[in-house]
Amino acid sequence: MPVSDLKVSCKTQALDRILAVRGVVVDVLFDGCDLPPINSALEVEWDREGPLSLEVQSHLDLMPDSVAIKRGQMLANAR
Repeated sequence: MPVSDLKVSCKTQALDRILAVRGVVVDVLFDGCDLPPINSALEVEWDREGPLSLEVQSHLDLMPDSVAIKRGQMLANAR
């Protein structure tokens, strides 16, 4: 089943969609639903028996399209 076909829901309202899956990291867009607290669980319906549980690790804001960074741009380690 393609990732785009997975349906995610929260207790109060449906979440719009999973934006990306990179290894064990799943980016989810919460549109119209309050952000779940850090360390709370989300459930994903998938093609196997029972829901898949995900844990909220962080909340990230999307960068606006006007941010002037691009692939290959030099950066420094901020340590």
